[in-house]
Amino acid sequence: MVSLEKKAPPQLVSLAKSAKVVLEKRKLSSHTAAVGLCLDISASMKKLFGNGTVQGLLERVLGLGLNFDDNGAIDLFTFGLNAHDLGEFKPEEFSGASDRILARTPLEGGTRYAPAIRAVLAHYGFKPAGLLSGLFGGRPQPRKDPVYLLFVTDGDCSDQDDARKAIVEASRHPVFFQFIGIGHAGFTFLKEIDTMDGRFLDNANFFEVHDPAQMSETDLYEKMTAEYPQWVQLAKGKGILL
Repeated sequence: MVSLEKKAPPQLVSLAKSAKVVLEKRKLSSHTAAVGLCLDISASMKKLFGNGTVQGLLERVLGLGLNFDDNGAIDLFTFGLNAHDLGEFKPEEFSGASDRILARTPLEGGTRYAPAIRAVLAHYGFKPAGLLSGLFGGRPQPRKDPVYLLFVTDGDCSDQDDARKAIVEASRHPVFFQFIGIGHAGFTFLKEIDTMDGRFLDNANFFEVHDPAQMSETDLYEKMTAEYPQWVQLAKGKGILL
């Protein structure tokens, strides 16, 4: 875990310590990965941004990621109809982060998962950016270390066929998608993604929580890491990870 005392307020230090306990239980205390967050900015997220739900979740994600992220920062993506790569989110930037996200990428009138999934792959060097409006200056070299990607949304998408294809494409790369449904939608499609056939490797897990703030830090971190350790071992067995 990176040294936080000089970079972040006590609240974030406390979150990182809570996450560390869970990661030790999962035998991930010495694990290193790139940690990313892909956050829904569809119009229906307005209330969740406004009431502090998104800010609280950002803080908890950062608390988890700082324990095993490869450079002490979270790679941040947003998506509605389009996908946006917002670069790194650092400990010293966590205060008021949700407001700054909306200032950079205002809410959009729709929800599509496939552009977001492919934006993540492009960021880590697994696919060209394609039609993502030049978000990426050039194609980086593909990562050989794992990517742990939290994908947070308040509802199912309108591009389900393309999203299925994107997840299948992603299954051949060292990227694990932890989908989190927040709010009260049914999330039928994400439940399907969690168990669907046709992938080279099961590369996704899903859970839903009506209000993350009502869940203890430990319980949330337990859910966030429930399948990731197993994926790491399976990915090594498939030759995706060394």
